[in-house]
Amino acid sequence: MRICHISYSDGPFGAGRSAYQLHHQLCRHGIDSIFFTKKKTSSDKTVISFNQSNSIVANIRRNYYIKKYNNEIISNDFESNKKKFEIMSFHHHVLDTRDVLRQIPKADIYCLHWVARFFDVRIIQRLSGIAPVIWRLCDMNPLTGGCHYSNGCIRFCSQCGACPALGSNNEFDISRISWKYIAAALQEIIPNRFLWLAQSQWVADLVRNHPVASLFPVHLVRNGVDINIFFPRDKAIVRKSLGLPINSFIILFINDSSGKTARKGSHFLEGIARKLKGIDNLHFICMGSESIPNIPKKFPITNFGRQYYSLWVSLIMNSADILIFPSMEDNCPNVVLESMASGTVVVGWDILGVKELIQDEITGLIATNFNLDDFVTKIKFLYDNCEARQRIAHDAWEYIKVYRNRNVQVDEFLGLVKKIL
Repeated sequence: MRICHISYSDGPFGAGRSAYQLHHQLCRHGIDSIFFTKKKTSSDKTVISFNQSNSIVANIRRNYYIKKYNNEIISNDFESNKKKFEIMSFHHHVLDTRDVLRQIPKADIYCLHWVARFFDVRIIQRLSGIAPVIWRLCDMNPLTGGCHYSNGCIRFCSQCGACPALGSNNEFDISRISWKYIAAALQEIIPNRFLWLAQSQWVADLVRNHPVASLFPVHLVRNGVDINIFFPRDKAIVRKSLGLPINSFIILFINDSSGKTARKGSHFLEGIARKLKGIDNLHFICMGSESIPNIPKKFPITNFGRQYYSLWVSLIMNSADILIFPSMEDNCPNVVLESMASGTVVVGWDILGVKELIQDEITGLIATNFNLDDFVTKIKFLYDNCEARQRIAHDAWEYIKVYRNRNVQVDEFLGLVKKIL
């Protein structure tokens, strides 16, 4: 049995990293798994890169659609909404469908991951004629007319249009066109040859309530963690190796690499830090971006920048006492799982993708949504109660070790593969 994973990239961050980790773990289990991607970042020989055609016809097609989409976006108010809605990815893509299909490796089953901006969704119908297809939902994009997280908008349940992300009042704008396009593509898929894989119950419920996506079954397979890399280490030794103060209370946060995505909650960091000014012996550390957020000068901060290797991520996570994770919308975030595995307590908002992973006061702490005072109260509780912090860290590690290690994810994924074959 050969499994072919299809993803925009194979890492080193976000959905691409998550997709590659699943593929890599399958290979380690002796499964014939290959990975087809538009943007190859690894040197792995099992990862095959798409070679984009530079023919005259292909270039004309690309230029036409790029101009068409840009004109639509510029004519609306997308620029002013970028911080709220981040990127838009429409489903009728500039790449020639035939060119992509010719290069996709033959397989017994295809697993799509984050494929936005890679190919036209009509390919899925063609692929389902060759082998069954699983689409692993990394965010909301396959359910919407373009956005990846809707910021509470539910227009994707009724064909999109008048898109708030675009600042549009036109019911028949490009989001409606894109929504109808993917809806038509899904309805052409061969019955019993396609299913959704959700990483969170939240996304699974979105599929079940969607007028078109609900035509196909959805199964829940959450991400797993490599517990051979992510596990609790001696914090004093790790801190010394990283040049961090051994006796400080260290707070880790993941710095938004763009600094422009409100969904990730980076704008809360300054407010949280200011409310902690009365506490001594705090030290902030961050990774994810070379830039440093505006935190009161009272607090020392160490920025580890972008990290490409899991071992370094694990060491940085192990050095912290807590991770603050103020994301406002998320789908089974790996960083939360990896922090829990590292014995670092997570504090996050009461959002669906996070609270499915964290049991409040058992495997982490959940704060009332977007209430900075409550968030800071949770941090102060962990600062003042070393014993509670250690207990929560221990219980989080036990949860990951038993229920969310990567072997569990692989077993659940292979069980799903057997269902569709």
